Amino acid sequence: VQIIVPETPFYGESGGQVGDRGEIVTAGGDLVEILDAQKPHGELTVHIGRVRRGRLRKGDLVRLRPDVGLRDATRLNHSATHI
Repeated sequence: VQIIVPETPFYGESGGQVGDRGEIVTAGGDLVEILDAQKPHGELTVHIGRVRRGRLRKGDLVRLRPDVGLRDATRLNHSATHI
């Protein structure tokens, strides 16, 4: 599935750094595993994932949780390539 929300803490692939992974959880407990985040047009971030539990509907309240450990490792690796 591809999910777009008005605001996101996910980093979309840009400038050679890969996009974040993580999960999106609805208030009802539905779960989407986010496998990638892309920035196809300017500041628009598209979350690409797989529904693991339940289903999402337009207008659902969601909590976005990027994998912070993976982001930190990615950021360090990306920075090291510039050294």
